[in-house]
Amino acid sequence: MERYTYDEDIIRLELNLIFLLDTSGSMMGERINQLNLAMNEALQLAEETSIAKEVKVNMRVVRFNDYAEWIYGNAEQGVQHIDWKDLTAGDSTNTSAAIDKAIEVMHIMHRNILDARNLTPVVILITDGCSNDPGETLRAIERLKRSLTSIRNPNADKIIRIALGVVGANQDELRAFASIGDIVHADGTTEENVPLVFNVDNIDLLSSILAGVTVSSIIASICCGVGDNTEDEKVVIKDAFEEYEDDDDLEF
Repeated sequence: MERYTYDEDIIRLELNLIFLLDTSGSMMGERINQLNLAMNEALQLAEETSIAKEVKVNMRVVRFNDYAEWIYGNAEQGVQHIDWKDLTAGDSTNTSAAIDKAIEVMHIMHRNILDARNLTPVVILITDGCSNDPGETLRAIERLKRSLTSIRNPNADKIIRIALGVVGANQDELRAFASIGDIVHADGTTEENVPLVFNVDNIDLLSSILAGVTVSSIIASICCGVGDNTEDEKVVIKDAFEEYEDDDDLEF
């Protein structure tokens, strides 16, 4: 991946972007191949968007099967550049363990909730199945929702959560995980006030959908504001990436 640079003296806003990737046995074959391609593209676009918008995007990636592990970044620190190395698939689906990794980041952020540099964090879950323990997964989702709260508005949703369901994913878990917002489709239609769930029924479309979701989630985070002074902006996510002519004018 080509590496981009930015001026540390200009960039003041920071965005935590976390990917939770299902690498269980059901992801073997073409699914894991397409996930690797999709992540390579999405990470490069995230980096480009970071430069264009003068926002420091702290990227983190968790893989999960029997257990969950950080593969890029960790709870304390994200990274601004990732040279993607292909993942393999196997074993079961411990989704709750992956969500708990994201919660670790939110607990650290909560200590600095009034920090005017911190934009609304984004967590993107990609999975193709039902977790080992659906009950524990739902409890982990509730812990995640409560892990970052607002002093000014305790009912505000402080995390943008997006779920991509690869063929056959458990819809109840995806809907429980996802934030509420608007989804703009490639054909120009919009679904309003719906869970931010994107079903990938054709695995070949994973790259384009993840690209769109990644870039528009960064834009949505910027629109939501910083620190505890978040605006009442609706989260709008697109399911396809629109090309742009130059890095200084991302049209999305």
